[in-house]
Amino acid sequence: MKLKNHKLALIVLLSIFLSQIASPSFSLETKLNAKQIATIKSLFTELASSQPARINKAKKYVARDSSADKYVDLIEKHFLTSEFFKVRDKYGNVSKLISDPKGSSKFNKNVINFDSYFDVFDGKYSKFTFNKSGKITGWTHTTTDGKSAKISGNIYSSVIKYENDGLKVDTGYLWKRPNGSVFIQMKVTNVSAGLTSWSYAGGRYVAADNKFHSVETRPMGCLTEKGIVYLEALTSTEPVLAPNTDSVLVAPFYKSCDG
Repeated sequence: MKLKNHKLALIVLLSIFLSQIASPSFSLETKLNAKQIATIKSLFTELASSQPARINKAKKYVARDSSADKYVDLIEKHFLTSEFFKVRDKYGNVSKLISDPKGSSKFNKNVINFDSYFDVFDGKYSKFTFNKSGKITGWTHTTTDGKSAKISGNIYSSVIKYENDGLKVDTGYLWKRPNGSVFIQMKVTNVSAGLTSWSYAGGRYVAADNKFHSVETRPMGCLTEKGIVYLEALTSTEPVLAPNTDSVLVAPFYKSCDG
């Protein structure tokens, strides 16, 4: 008799708090000098590498706890998860490290044209701001559909407390993209759940105003015991997202890695 996969719903409460970022009084948006241009180029060269170790080192170019810092951390964790799933199978075997293909970044007239291997980050980056130490604090992101928004005030750290069915979820980010959609990323630890995976479709995000929004969950792979990955969800609609509010992500999980 063939056993069906055991499906469960991961229901996670995400609490958004307004965290401190670099003080606006020290965030300078001026004509870029040679040193600032070099910093921008160096940062996006590393982001385009698709290699989490290189992206982690690139944090030296951004101000700690700034919006730029959160954004770089979010990108690093995406590629960490991609690497995890590429090198591990459901039997626990670990193969040679396989990185995602490189993206590209081109600087022209104070604008970075960024083409990441993960399309969510694609677009033009401009109007860079710096603190007095020469670290990047933020920018304006224009996505491929022509929508623009500052990263400052649109990316939030989230406090998450969930531990059930052998899974633990804690910490994460919520990013309001220029087109109004919301990108969610949260840390998932397989404490003792056995083989676990999640469905690409069928998830729901319940925003602060209690409205439901469908999400696609990613990256896809097999989460083995003791493994740590970062689950991502992207809405196609425009949820309400604001500091000092609670929202809920419902993601379909399977106690199996067989699809």
